[in-house]
Amino acid sequence: MESLGVGTECPLQDPAILGRAVRMGILDAPELVGSNVAPGIVVTAPVGGGYDAVDSGTGGTMSEEERLRRIRGS
Repeated sequence: MESLGVGTECPLQDPAILGRAVRMGILDAPELVGSNVAPGIVVTAPVGGGYDAVDSGTGGTMSEEERLRRIRGS
C-alpha cells in the first residue's frame, strides 16, 4: 500500500489509493467476483481459526508476500 501512495501522507486513508488497491486486487475478497470494480480472484480457506489465501491449483496456503508477488506478476 505504501508503494501505491508515494507522496501521500497516509495511503490507508486516501480514497484514490484505496480504490486503486481494490482495482488491482491487493484488497480483494472471493465475494467480489463479478464486481465491475474488484477482480474477486483471491481464493481463501479456513486455516487455524482464520482465513488464509490459498493457491487455487494446489489448495496450499500462501503467505501475503506470495499473494502480492503473484498480483504483481513477479
